[in-house]
Amino acid sequence: MCRILFLCLFVAVGAASRTIENTCPPGLLSSTDHKYLQVRNDSCFHFVLNKPKTYPNARIDCKKDGGILALPKTQSLNDYLTDQLLNTYSSSDEAWIGLYDPKASGQFIWEDGSELAWTNFAKGKGPDNNWLEKDSSNCVVLDPNNRGVWNDQMCEGDFLSWLLRLSYSNNYICQYTADVLDDASDKKLDQANDTKQVAASPRTIENTCPPGLMNTTDRKYLQVWNDSCFHFVLNKQKSYPEANKDCMKDSGTLALPKTLSLNNYLTDHLLNTYNSSDEAWIGLQDQNTERQFFWEDGSELAWNNFAKGKGPDNNWLDKASDNCVALDPKNGGVWNDRMCEDDFLSRFEASDHSRNYICHYIIHDKGSHIPAAARTIENTCPPGLVISANSNNLQVQDGLCFHFVLDSPKTYSEAKNYCQIHGGSLALPKTKSLNNFLADQLLNKYHRVDTAWIGLHDLKEETKFVWEDGSEIAWSNFPRGQGTHSLFLIRDVEDCVAIDPADGGRWI
Repeated sequence: MCRILFLCLFVAVGAASRTIENTCPPGLLSSTDHKYLQVRNDSCFHFVLNKPKTYPNARIDCKKDGGILALPKTQSLNDYLTDQLLNTYSSSDEAWIGLYDPKASGQFIWEDGSELAWTNFAKGKGPDNNWLEKDSSNCVVLDPNNRGVWNDQMCEGDFLSWLLRLSYSNNYICQYTADVLDDASDKKLDQANDTKQVAASPRTIENTCPPGLMNTTDRKYLQVWNDSCFHFVLNKQKSYPEANKDCMKDSGTLALPKTLSLNNYLTDHLLNTYNSSDEAWIGLQDQNTERQFFWEDGSELAWNNFAKGKGPDNNWLDKASDNCVALDPKNGGVWNDRMCEDDFLSRFEASDHSRNYICHYIIHDKGSHIPAAARTIENTCPPGLVISANSNNLQVQDGLCFHFVLDSPKTYSEAKNYCQIHGGSLALPKTKSLNNFLADQLLNKYHRVDTAWIGLHDLKEETKFVWEDGSEIAWSNFPRGQGTHSLFLIRDVEDCVAIDPADGGRWI
């Protein structure tokens, strides 16, 4: 039985102070009986149990106050909603959640545009629905009377159902979360922050941008948009890898314009603030798999702004080489995929693949609005952990608390249980920058070359790795012959993943 070191992850403690009053939208608070409102982590949930609606009408009602139909992407949240319906509200009726099949193809997506990772469909439902129902059963309900399983059914009645007096109106659950608001309704994030109703000091360059960046950069090239600092690098063009490396130097990434509003904001500054019509790199690429574009933070592409014939629709002559994305301000901010850097042939053709670029620095801890630079062990790590653990083994990064457990090797299951007992999970290094941070701390701060468990495994299905929070793997750091490409002889026995600081943070 393998026992090794492990790393625990804890979200910032500010979430503990969430209440209905400082989390739910003001309009909802003034128009709704508060007994139907619940707060979990950074989200407000409205259980609408007395006015059943069709899926489209339920969706509209949630959007009225800047929300979305509930997104139970993990088993823990699904269990929470089920428990509230059954035990708090004594309701065993099905309720709409924000999951649907827009093309009637068996491919279900969440209302915020993200793909389905963890699922809870009843047997024979969802993607396994029979062909007679698949074309019509495109919207999903949660069934509290059957342990919270999901059933797909018609989104609204048609002429036949009207004749047969069949009703497809259900209860529903609305969810209000700042991150959901921006992705789902494409509103500016300052409106989303109004919805969250958490008191925050005004964002400025000084309390948003990294201190190291402010000391080395002309501040006229720094801009603040809600909880993000942007550095417009317009005077030292670089290839995509070099540009991304430069942004990572101060714990940032190339810009992530995941919504139309942010894309328009960046385009407007390039054109009107800096009078630049040149293309600029953003943090989007398909270097791992052709036509499958991922953001530099590891998340998948939902909304996109590719020019016609670009991106996933690029022709076969270009698609093998054009793997990195640039924003084109002179054409309304559309995206073009370009070569990431010069190759052997481009040197002979005298072509240059260096461009301007935009760096993006995010304050992740929106709940308490403590600037990332001000995060400490005391205001980020769980109080019980601060008291019981060696403070030298606690580190704060990106608004998160990490516990490096170096003196008590455990099996994967034992390590997972240890982290959960203290209110966390095994570490989730979903991005290269965070993975590099963990490897660097192990190697250079703690002088350890031992491998350490992280929260990634393929226990349910061989070679299909998922994170402990239920999300699928996007960016990966497996070496050749490991992980999804491991030899069939060892697949059945090697199911859990560790980070190897002695090999640059590779996963084994």
